[in-house]
Amino acid sequence: KTEKPDILNELNDFMLTFNGTKEDEKSFIYFKSQKLVGYGYFNLFNNINSEDKLHSRVVKVDRSERLINFVHKLIFEKKYKKLLTLKEIYKKSNIE
Repeated sequence: KTEKPDILNELNDFMLTFNGTKEDEKSFIYFKSQKLVGYGYFNLFNNINSEDKLHSRVVKVDRSERLINFVHKLIFEKKYKKLLTLKEIYKKSNIE
């Protein structure tokens, strides 16, 4: 079992971004109220710069202990490209 990363206690609504499945695509893991909600893909940040746009791209996941441990490990090892709060994403669409 992997410990809960401190960042999950410090931030409420945020996402981790990663490379996508294609060169011009990014993927993300979405957290709301400090809980894992799901994952998704986008090309430009303006594809997800509002709550409606973001929610339309989220694939919700069942939060098993195995999945939570995997995500905690990604965070501890900093295997993501960016950690962004939803305020940052909603404010601007040119974070690239």
